[in-house]
Amino acid sequence: MRTVEVTLEGRVQRVGMRNFVSRLAEKHRITGYVENQDDGTVRIVARGDEIELELFLRKVKKGSLPVRLSGGKITRIIEQSSQELDFRGFEKR
Repeated sequence: MRTVEVTLEGRVQRVGMRNFVSRLAEKHRITGYVENQDDGTVRIVARGDEIELELFLRKVKKGSLPVRLSGGKITRIIEQSSQELDFRGFEKR
């Protein structure tokens, strides 16, 4: 199991990004959470099997069609290890 913290920068709030990430997490059996930050970024803390986590992150980086159609796009992704470990599921905060 691996846990990462990801910060999405760009037009990522008010475009359905948290819903998109939450659905992806459920599909890939990822635990953790996604939340909007006061600075306009979106923060994801995700824990999962190495392969499923990589697939999840690849899809997050690509973004969803509704997000892209609304003008939202990720301009930068910052990924780092996270020490947060005890998750029961994936939640949208």
